[in-house]
Amino acid sequence: PRGSPARNAEVLAGEVDRLLALTGTEKVNIIAHSKGGLDSRALIAQRGYGDRVASLTTISTPHYGTPAADVALGIVPSGVFPVYDAVTKIWAGVTRDALAKDTDMRAALISLSVRDSAARNAATPDDPRVRYQSWAGISFVAGVRSAKQEAACEGKGHSLAGPPDAISLDLAPIGAFLSAAGVASDGLIGVESSKWGTFRGCIPADHHDETGDGAAGPSRSGFDHRKFYRDIAAELAAAGL
Repeated sequence: PRGSPARNAEVLAGEVDRLLALTGTEKVNIIAHSKGGLDSRALIAQRGYGDRVASLTTISTPHYGTPAADVALGIVPSGVFPVYDAVTKIWAGVTRDALAKDTDMRAALISLSVRDSAARNAATPDDPRVRYQSWAGISFVAGVRSAKQEAACEGKGHSLAGPPDAISLDLAPIGAFLSAAGVASDGLIGVESSKWGTFRGCIPADHHDETGDGAAGPSRSGFDHRKFYRDIAAELAAAGL
């Protein structure tokens, strides 16, 4: 998550090539969460992998950026980023995390910013050979539902069924900032920013719950992330992708 989409696409290309060779199939379906969707779009558009990717499903990917990244870029002194990157690379050596050696926090934040989203989208256009679809997460500060914000879900998905999700405490400040600005979000990424290709709707989950991040505790809405991803995979298989 702390690298540029261009660098991450290079790593992802190697993984796709490995899987194709291992399975003997011609294409993969990519299901990507958050910034992973931007990395995957870079893979398809900039590295020419449209002939090896059947579909891209993005989950709360900031296709049009998130204001949180713009704020961070504006308030964090530029000198902090090289220090952060250096510490992370040292830690990568201790933990033997090869990918962490490519940390470039400033580049990562730029890729998530609203300011640079138009240029990024122009540089990573859709490939007509690939099916693009997207989901957004929606969650609320203290679990207080907002019908106005839910309207961003266009009546699609699971957002209106059952209890609303409550944004986890570590995301609450960002979620409150976005909510005050009238942005429906999962506590980090806005619903509107998550829409790309065919918008499938919302899931009642914050940015942690979307991947079952145990550190944030269980989903308040009862959202089952494992079933959600299994259902996506089954649907893609049934479509022959």
